[in-house]
Formats: sequence, C-alpha cells, structure tokens
Amino acid sequence: MSEKSKVAIVKGRMPPDLAEIDRMVREAVNLTGGLTGKIKRGDHVAIKPNLFAPYPPPISVDRRVIASMVTMAREAGASRVTVIEGVSVGTLMKRVRPSMTPCGMSRGFKTSEVMRILGITKAVEEAGGEVMGVEDAEKVEVNVKGGMALHRVNYPKVVLDADYFINMPAMKTHTMTMVTLSIKNLQGLLDERGRYYSHRDDLQQHMVDISKIRKPDLVLLDGLLGSWW
Repeated sequence: MSEKSKVAIVKGRMPPDLAEIDRMVREAVNLTGGLTGKIKRGDHVAIKPNLFAPYPPPISVDRRVIASMVTMAREAGASRVTVIEGVSVGTLMKRVRPSMTPCGMSRGFKTSEVMRILGITKAVEEAGGEVMGVEDAEKVEVNVKGGMALHRVNYPKVVLDADYFINMPAMKTHTMTMVTLSIKNLQGLLDERGRYYSHRDDLQQHMVDISKIRKPDLVLLDGLLGSWW
C-alpha cells in the first residue's frame, strides 16, 4: 500500500514581509517531512512555478516564495536549481505591450521576459538558482504510459532528468477547471503546440495524463492571496 501524502497548511500575519514568507515556506516544507535526505548533495532540483502572463501575484506565484524554495533546496545540498515555466500561448503570441514599432505596439512575451518583469529572475539568481523558459529548453519526446487524451508529448529534458521536482502553483480559479492548483500547473511544461491544443473539452483528462509523465516530489501552493480569475 502506498504511503499517504502529507499535507500542511501554514498561516502567517498579513501583509507578510520577506522574513515572514520565508518562515511560512520553511514551516510548510518541514511539516511534510523536510528536504533532508530527499535532496542529496550535488543533486539537480527543478521547480515549476505558475507564471502564465506578466501579471503580479496573486495571479502569479510570489517571487519571494520561489526564492525561499530555491534557498532551501540549495541548503539541502542541491548543486543546481532550475526554475522552469512556460507562459500561455496567448502570452507568447498575442498579449499586447507598448513598443516603439511603427504601429505603436508589439505582441507577445517570452517566458524569460515575464520572469524578468515580475522580478523572478533577480530573486532566483540571488538565491543561487537559474531560470529557464520551456520554449528555450531542450525537449524530448515522451510516450505517456496509460494516457487517454495524451499519448506522446514533447517535454523538457531538464525536468525529466532532475533528481527532485517541486511543483509551485498559485491558488486561483479557472474558467474550465474551476480552480488552478497543483495538477493544472503542470500544463505549462508542455511545448507551445501541446499547451494550445490541450484547452478543449477533455482538458481534465489531459491534466491527469500530464501528471503521469513526472510526478512532483513536493507541491508548495502559494496561498498568500487567493485569486478569482
């Protein structure tokens, strides 16, 4: 019989400062068993936050929460921590931004740009990690064992090869799935084509199939503020 998952909920004072956020992250992780012995010296840790567009928290995961998790992974012995995300296809192709183009605007933000705009790149690098956009990552073709909606996908090699995988969703609603939490967040690891074609009437089954590829070793939900979206 498989071991039951451990769940911890940590509360703190509002509004939280950097020290309070770090305390809550550490307490939540330690209540579920901590990282000692799970992340070994020299390991590579991959972290998947939720940053689908250049929108600040609570729509995106707070950069301070991400940085605290990177710091904890490094303290546990990780030699490399990669924060990887793939923003929505709409963000990549259509989201409008001011620009000095002849028409006065341009469209599209890469994931690396979104991370920079939200201050995540700076926070992660200061904590000893690196950032990577899914569109820039090396992909491998993966057969989804037991997949019913997804059978073969292009998936970031850096996540498949990581010794420890942390999923970091933001607590918010979603028009198709009611909420965006841990399983829905894994959608952002598919390539652009996979992300675009998965938002259809069998999206729920898609998410089940995605979770079969690489299950997170730890899920840390950013619930500093909930978002109705």
